[in-house]
Amino acid sequence: MLVKVSTLAYWGLILTVLLSENFLSLIGPDQRIMGVPIIDSVLIITVIWIIAVTQHYKNTNEVKYRFKWIMIFSVFLVFLSSIQSYRLYGQGIGLGIRPQRYFLVFALSYFPIRKLMGNEILAYEKIEKLIYKVGIAEIILYLGQFILRNMVTFLAVKKNNVYSSTRYYISTILLCLLIFICLDKIFHKEKIIFNSFVILAAMLVILAVGKMRLNFISVAAAIMIGVLLWRKGGSVKMLFVILGVVFAVMISNTEVIQSILPAINRTGKIDTLAIRDIGREFYLQTVYEHPILGAGYINTQWHPAYVAARAGEGISWVDNGVFGIVFFYGGIGFLWIIAIFGKIYKYAYKLLKNGVYLFFVMPLYWIIGCMNEAHWYWSNFLILVVFMCLLEQVMDSYEEAQNEF
Repeated sequence: MLVKVSTLAYWGLILTVLLSENFLSLIGPDQRIMGVPIIDSVLIITVIWIIAVTQHYKNTNEVKYRFKWIMIFSVFLVFLSSIQSYRLYGQGIGLGIRPQRYFLVFALSYFPIRKLMGNEILAYEKIEKLIYKVGIAEIILYLGQFILRNMVTFLAVKKNNVYSSTRYYISTILLCLLIFICLDKIFHKEKIIFNSFVILAAMLVILAVGKMRLNFISVAAAIMIGVLLWRKGGSVKMLFVILGVVFAVMISNTEVIQSILPAINRTGKIDTLAIRDIGREFYLQTVYEHPILGAGYINTQWHPAYVAARAGEGISWVDNGVFGIVFFYGGIGFLWIIAIFGKIYKYAYKLLKNGVYLFFVMPLYWIIGCMNEAHWYWSNFLILVVFMCLLEQVMDSYEEAQNEF
């Protein structure tokens, strides 16, 4: 019976991950499953899974919840920000909670996932294989859609024409996790050719399919730092550098890459980076006026809040990284972000000294791009939760080994 239940727990997590990624972007967020919007289907299934796992495994061994208080405080953030938006704009507290329901449920999912992994009911290797399978499936689908863009449309995502080609508004946070898992494998000289190919393919998706310039730069910079930190690379390290240079030369003349420097220098026509500057200035001014709780969480369906957030002027909190988060949550939101990454690096640094690179290098990508992007929050908070649980399971093994000496 235990084997069957553990299998159900695993498949429940698979279904939750797939739904959180809109079934590899094959189902749009506005589409319905049995009459229920996809976003609410995710929440219903995740809540059922959380309750079932918590109830069934309540008598298993206790595990260390190293991120427990951060996740508990995440729940408080949802309610505090909803109360703040009620105070400032008269927006109903339920309206403040509604757009945060994804975040709320995924924060709570930390506890059953950690429970399952801490008791080795879900092994690290199983989660890793899940990320490989889903990530590679996304690469195939995204590149396939881009290649066949003039013949057929099967991705249920927004798109427009930019840089003389089609841009698809895809989520890449799981792909980025896959990139850094592959990088860590290469550093340990495991399936070097295969993992290098996966990294190059995923980077191509980010650049060609998603046209995500800043995301691409952040990932590339984190990879370079990781390679520099790699102590035992030898000839493989040199090969990796050569492959990186070849890839850089191949993409250097593309319109997406050519647009980066003019955008940074603010030359030519108005660029999205300039619009982000306007947004940051406005968000910082708002936080200056409400330093502790910020503006509260805005629901664009409530007109006074919509106007106050200047959402109709092309300013988007999603495109302003941590500035958007701090705009919603204020100073306590900023401290929450510091606590997350401080805690991650507290353990990641210990593991880095023992040759585990994944947990040190992956957050570098989030930090490098944090001024403009915060995919770990805006895109899919579940991926950050899974990342934390993977980190904790490796820390369990590390601490066990330390105690043996």
